Amino acid sequence: MHLLHSHDGTRVINQMRWTGEAALGAATRENAAIAATVRRVGELVEGAGPDRYDVLTLKG
Repeated sequence: MHLLHSHDGTRVINQMRWTGEAALGAATRENAAIAATVRRVGELVEGAGPDRYDVLTLKG
C-alpha cells in the first residue's frame, strides 16, 4: 500500500495494486487486515473508492 499526497496538501491517494479483480476480491476475503484497511479508508476519506485504474507503460 502506498499513500500519495498532492504537493499542495489537499489530496491523498491510498494506492493498492492487484493483478486483477479476482486478486482484489480474494485479498479482501482472505486477509482481515486488508479488508479492515479498505473499510477504514472509506470511513476517513470522503468519496473514497475503490476506483479501478489500468497501469500503462510509456515508451519513449
